[in-house]
Order: sequence, then C-alpha cells, then structure tokens
Amino acid sequence: MKSIFIFLFFLAILPSPSKAFTATSFINPTVIEKKETAKKAVLSYRESKKILETSIGRKLSFKEKLALRIQTSVPRYDNENERRANSQAVTGFILSICGLVLLWPLLIPGLIISNNALLKERVNPGILKNGNYGLAKAGKIIGIVGLAIIIVAIIIIAAILAGGGFAGL
Repeated sequence: MKSIFIFLFFLAILPSPSKAFTATSFINPTVIEKKETAKKAVLSYRESKKILETSIGRKLSFKEKLALRIQTSVPRYDNENERRANSQAVTGFILSICGLVLLWPLLIPGLIISNNALLKERVNPGILKNGNYGLAKAGKIIGIVGLAIIIVAIIIIAAILAGGGFAGL
C-alpha cells in the first residue's frame, strides 16, 4: 500500500514528457497562430510633426505643436510592465511571509522584490492594481520588521554567549 502512494506521489510531481494528456494536444497546430510581439517604432517629435503636416496639408499651430510635444515625451504604457510589477508585488509578499514564518533568509529577497514593485509604481503611477499595491507595501514592511527582529535576536544571542554562555541561566 505504501509503495502505491509513493508511486502516485512521484507520478503527480514529475512532469509529463509529452503533451499526450493535455488539452492542447487535440488542437490542430495549423489553426494556432503565433502572436509575434513586434514592437512598434516610436516616432520622434520631428518625425511625427512632419507626418502630420503632410497628412493635413498645412503647418501645425502652436497649440498643436505643444500637444504633439507632450504626446511624444510621455512614455508609452506597457502591459508587460503591469504584469511584471503585479507579479513582483505578490511574490515579494509571499517571500516576506515565508521568511518571517519559515526561513528567515527569505526576508531579504522578499524585501528587494517588494521594493522593486513599489519603485515601478512610483515611476508609473497606477501600474499596480489596488490589492497588489497593498501587498507590495505589506511585503516591504514585513521584510523590514523581520530583519529587525533577526538582528535583535543575533545581538541578544551574541551578548549571552559573550557573558559566559547559557551556563549562568
């Protein structure tokens, strides 16, 4: 009976070498189209101005030039940055919690990853979803508090060992 459970456990953990039992194995590969992530070239102010003036057949007014200058200077919103920042917020929180409860060295990567997510939010406001902003902030706070607790514990243990060890207790 024990060997059957061990076999089922390893069967569940090991990845399958082929896609024989997946849902995508029955889909015709010619139907699936690969999405190519071709990045659009960002035009400069002068290039955009030239294209606009030729398309409308006149020179741009001062207000139009000003609006075009603002539009070309604002960075493009990237969906990949949003996905990455949100996943970093959740990952940083989880690592901080695991570092506080299970294994304290996980506090350091949790603190770093949460701080990176908050930095991305500071650069592009609104990139983190409502709950993920709170998770990133909580991950940073838990990381700082956890590291402070560890440092205090190390200082206390060092003081006890310097004072003659645990024999005096």
